[in-house]
Parts: sequence; structure tokens; C-alpha cells
Amino acid sequence: MKAEPDIRLIERCALGEADAWGVLVERYTKLVYSVPRRYGLPSADCDDIHQAVFANLVSNISKLKNPQALPAWLITTSHRECWRIGRVRSRILNTDSDFVSVSDPPESVVEEIEEQQLVRVGLDQLGGRCQELLLMLFGGSEKCDYEKVAVQLGIPMGSIGPTRARCLEKLGVILKKMGIRRPGGADPRERRAP
Repeated sequence: MKAEPDIRLIERCALGEADAWGVLVERYTKLVYSVPRRYGLPSADCDDIHQAVFANLVSNISKLKNPQALPAWLITTSHRECWRIGRVRSRILNTDSDFVSVSDPPESVVEEIEEQQLVRVGLDQLGGRCQELLLMLFGGSEKCDYEKVAVQLGIPMGSIGPTRARCLEKLGVILKKMGIRRPGGADPRERRAP
């Protein structure tokens, strides 16, 4: 099933359709959480930031002029919420140090986080066994060895490498259609999936 484009989802959210909000929040939850995690914030703060960002989006969805800018808007809003929490924490702890710069995140950080989101979307579009395999090999905090992958997916160890190569090629086609190009001509298999 093809994912509903953001522009249509945003239109439906602006009309107050709850199912559209559910899809939008699910689509961008990892993106929003990725920002406070970059700052090393604890889970409770990440949850608060997630809630604040989407509450802010609910208030501003009808004002969003460019649906393609939604990921950048979410990243910037998440960054500002991190800064706000850092300022509150500094006052509580009575310190003068800033937790996070008050300025918006650098464009390179926004682009990197947006690209990670596109890879997640690409993996969702890939789906099935390929998605499972790539997430097991590249998506976790700890790498799975081939033996563990073979057992969990019920495939022979000797077929994991060739299957991985085919899956990466399929993912590469999806990402190319989404506008992600290989940086510096590097092989996409060298990049870690988020």
C-alpha cells in the first residue's frame, strides 16, 4: 500500500480527521525523538518534547504554507523545545550555562535529520523481509551477527549476504525516487540505516 503524501495528510489534519493525525504522528515520531536524543536528554524529556511539538503542530497545522517543509519545521520546533527544557533545568539547578544554543539548528543538522527520516520512510516502503533484514543488520544499537539473523528470519546463513545486497539495491531505488543521492559517490551499503 502506497503511503499517503504529506500534503494530503496535512489537509486532512487541518480538517480535524483523527485518523490522519494518527498517521502523521506515527510517520514523524522517530524524527521528533531523534532531536532530543542527539542532545542526550532522558526519555521523560524526550516524551515531553514529542508531546509539545505535536501539540504545537495541532495549533499551527492550518498555517503551514509548505507541506514539504514539515520535516524541517518539526526538527526546528523540537530543537527549540530542547532549548526550552534546558533553560528550565538551568534555572532549577541555578546554573548560568546554556543547555542548547538558542539559535535554530544548523542547516547541515536539519538536512542530516531529514535524510535519516527519508531513509526510515524508504525502509517502511520497502517493507517485508528486506526491511526486517536491513533493520536487523544496520538499524539497531547493536549489530546482529549472521547466525542470529539466520535463526530469527529462518533463512540460511549463506544467503544473508546476497539477500542483503538485493535489499539494499531495492532500497537504493526507493531512496533515489525520494531524492536521496549517495554522498560523495559512496556505496549506499556503507551507510547505516537509522
